[in-house]
Amino acid sequence: MSREELDAKIAGILEFADIGEFIHQPVRTYSSGMSIRLAFAILTAVDPEILIVDEALSVGDAFFQSKCVRWLEDFLARGRTFVCVSHDMFLLQRVCRRGIVLKEGRVVCDGPIAEAVNVYYKLHTARGNESSSSEGLPQTAAQQQGYYPLNLSNKHRTGTREVTIDKVFTNLDLSTCVEAGDWLEVEIHLTCQEPVAEFDIGLGFRDRSGQLIGGFHTLYTEHKLGMSVAGSSAVLRFRCKLDLRPQVYLLLIGVAWNSNYNEWHDYDCLWDCASLTLIGKETFWGFGAATWRIFGLDRNRCRLGLKPLALRPGMLCC
Repeated sequence: MSREELDAKIAGILEFADIGEFIHQPVRTYSSGMSIRLAFAILTAVDPEILIVDEALSVGDAFFQSKCVRWLEDFLARGRTFVCVSHDMFLLQRVCRRGIVLKEGRVVCDGPIAEAVNVYYKLHTARGNESSSSEGLPQTAAQQQGYYPLNLSNKHRTGTREVTIDKVFTNLDLSTCVEAGDWLEVEIHLTCQEPVAEFDIGLGFRDRSGQLIGGFHTLYTEHKLGMSVAGSSAVLRFRCKLDLRPQVYLLLIGVAWNSNYNEWHDYDCLWDCASLTLIGKETFWGFGAATWRIFGLDRNRCRLGLKPLALRPGMLCC
């Protein structure tokens, strides 16, 4: 690129990098994130035929990452080639059509990106099984009924422990991959250390960045729980349909007293007490399946070329 061409594109580079007055400071004083922002902005001005990226898009805030992905989608729409080395499965599924998975330097999968992502998750899960194994723990009635115990030792937990989470069981073996769309049942064993008149309990899934994707919390049901006798115990069971995008999630379970949505006191909170690796085909748009139904249809104007819909009685109002 000539000096004249660079001068003509400098305004677009600065706008894309969006690092403000820092552009006038020496690059050696930049953070890694600022350096990547500027480098990627220059890249957009060069507009190469082939682009090779190594984890660069994992740096920067969410807005900058989204801007980069939009540029990549436009880049690919113009027939260019993009090669990305990354552990970010969400990014890869969004912008790539083909995936190659390497294990110890050898190719173990070369195919459609969805297939490659599933293989990656299976390898990732197998590698993590050693640290999360519950082998050697005594069997309980829940295990005898086909439930799997979570190993809660060495997990990060917070709270004052008036009510404690002693055991957690699941109907699915979370040390292996789980199919998206399956039903997950969670059985939680609580013990009252000190009488507590009211408390809430919540279960949720977080992504690897710590963002809460979704979950259940009694605060939103307005049904409080309580344990008034020290030493007493209780068993709670929950059921959730895993209508989530295939990827790795972290399970969060917490017992707390909530005065409102923004103020609470933890009694016992297990942060990322288990990983959940979902595999399978994507069957909806986005991270999770919101419940949508057709409630109106103008038969005279419907020209979508869709197959006939099998609707339950009462769902169609024309």
